Amino acid sequence: MGIFYSIVFLVLLGLSVSQAFPTATGSCNAGTGAILQPGFSHATNAQVGTGPLSDAGISVTLNDDTLDPDTPTEISTMEEYNLTIVSDGTKPFTGFLARIGGSGDDPFLDTTTALDAYDTQAQVAEATCVQINRVGGVSHTNAAPKTVVSSLLKMDDAANGLLLDITVVIRNVDALNVSEWYFSQYELNAVAPPSMAPTTTRFPPSAPAKSGDEGAETPTSSTYSMFNILSATVASVGAMVILA
Repeated sequence: MGIFYSIVFLVLLGLSVSQAFPTATGSCNAGTGAILQPGFSHATNAQVGTGPLSDAGISVTLNDDTLDPDTPTEISTMEEYNLTIVSDGTKPFTGFLARIGGSGDDPFLDTTTALDAYDTQAQVAEATCVQINRVGGVSHTNAAPKTVVSSLLKMDDAANGLLLDITVVIRNVDALNVSEWYFSQYELNAVAPPSMAPTTTRFPPSAPAKSGDEGAETPTSSTYSMFNILSATVASVGAMVILA
């Protein structure tokens, strides 16, 4: 019976990732493979609108910085960033997927905890991204039109060439046999912050010798005291000789 239930579970799991859902992503493959996976209605319906996010008036920001698909962005490890997908309102999106993985240095780098939900419009894609693809991912929770959605990004380990895939769905209407979605990929370099420089104790420099007195020792108070005692002794002896 155990084998039977395991087979049923795998079959159901396979069905769950081959169909798109209005309350979550159906796949977490890299690049456009997340939305064009064979069997998806996005792949079978007519593509009435595809291209980079900018074609739909959609941008991606990391804190206050807008990401550029053509320019790598440097982030600090152990620092939490606000990852926001923003529409200018021209084309509100109903679904989305933010996926991070595929480091150029280490393609098997663990990014499963790198992304987290920030608002009620987002959720961790636990089944498709974390469990199946072993990468970090955040997806939508409903199919309502959205103009902004926020997630959290935090990398624990340094890595170059991380790939942040952002996919948004504008519409996917089977009755009309149309699909409209947009995709952009961004490169991130996670860098460990510089360590604190060691503190060096500095001592004040010695007083320089006077010109022409190089190598001469500086007189001390004890030297002056001995000189005064000898002077007083000599004066006393001289006075005794005179009195005699």
